[in-house]
Amino acid sequence: MTTDSASMNTVTGDDSVDAFCRPNLRDRSPRDLRILESAQPLHFTRRQFLRHGGLGDPEGRGVEGPPIHIAAYAWGDPAWPAVTLAHGWEMQAGRLGRLVEPLLARGFRVIGVDLPAHGASEGELLNVVDAAATLREAAALAGNCVAGIGHSFGGLSTLWLAAHAPPPGWRAVVTLGASSGPAYPLRQTAKAMQWDAARTADFERAFERRFGASIDQFTISRWGERIALPTLLFHDRQDAVIGFDEAEAITAAVPGSRLVETQGLGHISLTRNADIAEQVADFLAAIINPR
Repeated sequence: MTTDSASMNTVTGDDSVDAFCRPNLRDRSPRDLRILESAQPLHFTRRQFLRHGGLGDPEGRGVEGPPIHIAAYAWGDPAWPAVTLAHGWEMQAGRLGRLVEPLLARGFRVIGVDLPAHGASEGELLNVVDAAATLREAAALAGNCVAGIGHSFGGLSTLWLAAHAPPPGWRAVVTLGASSGPAYPLRQTAKAMQWDAARTADFERAFERRFGASIDQFTISRWGERIALPTLLFHDRQDAVIGFDEAEAITAAVPGSRLVETQGLGHISLTRNADIAEQVADFLAAIINPR
């Protein structure tokens, strides 16, 4: 969850929550879309969960929206164990394309998903719980899904899924440049817009009405201990989009998690680095041994 700061500064109450949950861009980078041409389509239809009952309703079953088309992509033999890929905010499945070949080489099927309101998927709004539910449905459709990988917002969504409703076969989680919760982009927005305490409190009240819990309760410090899977994090020390302290917060909250610090890659290049892609694939292969 993050948004164009200017749009959030012109609205209040429920409208400000809509702005917070609405991507402003559709990623059309030819460099990253190209790999999708080699995938088999795995598209499906689902109802979004745009309003829910908070931590007592972790799968977002409170209120369902209209059905929307979700674009998903599969590489590899359907008989192989599958891994889901979750992209970042205002990105799309091809952004994690650098991971596809190393995972295939180790015997994994790869499932990329354009999250709602992103890429070729329908929808206008997205939140962490709805993104996690989308990944869970993609994993069920693929079958034999053994792990989840996520970048940025997709990393947070993958962690939420691992904590609250992991697919039955999941055995590991990997994140790249993930935040610890939606409170982080809110803090960034409030700072950039110079919100006073009253303006911030107005948004937080509207958020709680929409999602059934305060924004702080969606931070991983409140639920990270529920993740009972080996968890590997990559985060760049110079990440200017999601600060390194967010990775440290995740590591502190998730038992047995391990953080790999990189230098000089920033937020986006983390997903395009060949060495990191190999490390991710090796980590999963050592745990799952698909061949």
